Parts: sequence; structure tokens; C-alpha cells
Amino acid sequence: MSRWYDVYVKRMNDSYYDHVCKRYKVHIDLIANACKIDTRVMEVGCGMGNITRELVRRSVTNKRQVATDFCPKMLDLALLNLEQEISANKVLLCKGDMTNSNHFKWMTMDVIHSHGVLEHYGDLAIRETIEVQKRMGAKTLVHYVPGEKYEKPSFGDERLLSVDAWKKICEPTEIYTFNQGFDYALVWDLK
Repeated sequence: MSRWYDVYVKRMNDSYYDHVCKRYKVHIDLIANACKIDTRVMEVGCGMGNITRELVRRSVTNKRQVATDFCPKMLDLALLNLEQEISANKVLLCKGDMTNSNHFKWMTMDVIHSHGVLEHYGDLAIRETIEVQKRMGAKTLVHYVPGEKYEKPSFGDERLLSVDAWKKICEPTEIYTFNQGFDYALVWDLK
């Protein structure tokens, strides 16, 4: 997992944060629109935490948001990136593997989201992950994945799949395509 750290440690700056907020605005807006003032929000596979940081900046909820990752080095980056939000008691950062139901069985969340995580897993692990999140009481799931238009994976293990393939694998309620069809937001409306 140090390869993720090696890439993202170089992106610990406001310029990259601004890039993320602009490039993935559709994804972030979908998460924000699913939130109410008392919504319990969790980001799984938070990486350096830019999506959580933006949601806190937008004040999408008055509840403390939870950001998780299973890689200790990425959690170190998230700790640096979310230092102000954690100090203000707006974010709880914790270690957890989204494919392991025991890591989150004690939590109940309303909105669960991820950015660039699901495409690293096989079909069965993706289905199991979605089921774990449903059992956590989630009313909405929003997961970003890169689409099939990308020429090659970023790190060699991302699966660049079509909209139809994602529908078949995990049956989201809706799939939003953006950035000229390069990017997808998979949404489950579980209300």
C-alpha cells in the first residue's frame, strides 16, 4: 500500500484539493444532496480525505463525519489533510477495511460513499461490500468509479468497466456519468 502513499503524499496541497473538488463535483454534489442536517456520513477508503474535507466545508451535516481507510500510511495523510476538521470534532478518522463486515458492525450510517475504491475489487467483494453498507442502515450509497473510456488503469489494478458491467455486478439504483463519460457515480437509493 505504500505505492498509494508515494503518489498521494506529493498531492498534499490546496491545488490538488481544488482539482478534486472541481473534477469530481458531480460525485460530491450527489453525496451532499443526499444529506440533511442530522445525516450520519461515512467515507470508506478515504485515502487522503479530500472528499470528506469538501463535505465538511459545505456543512452537509451537523454530525461528525467518519472517514476510514485500511492503509495506515494513507490514514497518516488523511490525518494531516483533515487536521482542522478533526480538531473541530467534525471528523472521526479510523482504520477499517470496507470488505470486512466486522470492522463496521457497530456503526449505523445514513450516507456511505467512496471515491476510487470499488474498481480495485472483484465482483463478489463488491457485492459483499454493498450488502455490508446496506446492513449499516444506509439510506444512500454513492460510490465513484472510473469508467471504461480511460485508456489504462492508474496503478494497474483498476477495472475500467462499462455502465452495463457495473449494473450487472452490483445493481445500483442509478449510474451518473460525467466528465464526458469518463467517470461514473454509482448511487443506491435505499429509502
